[in-house]
Amino acid sequence: MKRYIIKAITILVIIVFPLFGLVHILSAKGAEAESALAAASLNSSAAPSESVDLSAVEELDSHSVADIEKKISDAEKKEKEKLEKEKQKAKLKEAKSKRVSDLIKKVQSGETSYRQLLKGTVIAGDSLMHGMNEYKILDSSYLVTKVSANLKHLKASVPTIVNLNPKILVVHYGLNNMSTNDTEIKNFVSVYENILKDLHGKLPGTKIVVSSVFNVSSEKATGRYKDIAHFNSKLNEMCKRNGFTYLDNSGLISGKSSYYEQDGMHVIKKFYTEKFLPNLVVELGL
Repeated sequence: MKRYIIKAITILVIIVFPLFGLVHILSAKGAEAESALAAASLNSSAAPSESVDLSAVEELDSHSVADIEKKISDAEKKEKEKLEKEKQKAKLKEAKSKRVSDLIKKVQSGETSYRQLLKGTVIAGDSLMHGMNEYKILDSSYLVTKVSANLKHLKASVPTIVNLNPKILVVHYGLNNMSTNDTEIKNFVSVYENILKDLHGKLPGTKIVVSSVFNVSSEKATGRYKDIAHFNSKLNEMCKRNGFTYLDNSGLISGKSSYYEQDGMHVIKKFYTEKFLPNLVVELGL
């Protein structure tokens, strides 16, 4: 009997335990299969989402390329416009240079004169304008000037200028009020502006031209004379505010030049006849 019991136990160990193991393995395999199916299902459901994201990226890339192409196109257009403006500017400069050159030749040959060309024009100003009287280029019928004049001179000369009733009034002041201090420049420009407004009110048909202050020599360009360009820029702004004409003389004389007198501030006769007056006549279309 005991022997049969031992045999039964042995059979159970040999047959039943392996069956349990097989069931366990099959169960594990099933779980893996379920996991795989679940993953596949998940991937399947995610696919449309991934497709949408990819499309969005492609669309974004498309926009980016279009934007870049537009920016390149705009940049090329701006560069082309800039080059065209520079080209036109160069042509105008060349044309003006030729007109100035032709004018000087006509004056030198006696075909015309600055007195004839400037008929109906009055020039008011300081010693830089008074020099044309001293060199007998223009006389007092054209000039309302005084050595060392400042804006007090212009204000006092208003009745004289009104009486002359010019078609064109050219004013040149500032050398004797030169400064690099913005407050002082602002005060000067304010007084200048008010006097010119008064003149414009009294002479509504007169063209008012504000001449920029001449540059001084490089040796003289120190202290209050070291930034004449800044001073002139404020005169230009004043002209724009009021509709006055700004006459830019900055390119006519600069640094060391044979046109300066010994003091490096005042100029010799040739500067008026070869630079200032030709520039004035051509700029005003006289």
